[in-house]
Amino acid sequence: MRGPSATRVLWAALALLVVLHLGVLAGIGWAAMPAVTAGEPREVTFAPWILGGAGVVAAVWLMRRAPHRLVWILAVAAFEGVFLGGLATYFEGVFPGVVMQVAFAILSPAAAALAMMAIPRIRNGGRTVRMVAIAGASYLLFALHNVALSGMPFLPEGTSWGQAAPKVASLPLGVVITIPVVLLTSYALTVTLEQVLCPAAREPAPRRAWQSALGIMLTIIGCSAIVPRVRTTRSLTFDNG
Repeated sequence: MRGPSATRVLWAALALLVVLHLGVLAGIGWAAMPAVTAGEPREVTFAPWILGGAGVVAAVWLMRRAPHRLVWILAVAAFEGVFLGGLATYFEGVFPGVVMQVAFAILSPAAAALAMMAIPRIRNGGRTVRMVAIAGASYLLFALHNVALSGMPFLPEGTSWGQAAPKVASLPLGVVITIPVVLLTSYALTVTLEQVLCPAAREPAPRRAWQSALGIMLTIIGCSAIVPRVRTTRSLTFDNG
């Protein structure tokens, strides 16, 4: 019995990424609401990332009891988004110009990885090709996130590009930190996608597309614990289904 094709997994992951981004927006709005009302950027609430984290744990527990229920998979992605959005906004209020940039550095590779791996030439290339393509697209999306922030007048001044943070070699601290973060997250997602999409690296039992896609999304929240072992001595060939 064959596992899910690369195309099905990528489409499922894209759908979960949309859900996650909506959760992020909800977490940002929820956390920033007291600050907007009070007119004080530091008056943010920690409730979204606390409840979002608890929601992820609860949804994962329910998903383990009913692993084929799509609603719990969607719930994990949504609560993960609320957690990330709330966490980034809360600590952005405490440490302006740093945490929001790190959040962008984690989310950008997720979108970039799905887009790049949807291109057969990149998906079937060597790991170096995949890594360079995903990292390059990640930095582009990171820049676009900041361009979008600069067009939002309701946000505190200096939010885009982390300008409110201290400078290191004339660059905002948040931007300096994101340079290695983007690379590490891109690598983690590259290896995770190899594990999910490559028939030679799959677990013996086939995994459903939505469950595989959820593994990609969870890499965003804990990539160091989820990076799988993959053969590095040869180029992997993917099932394009």
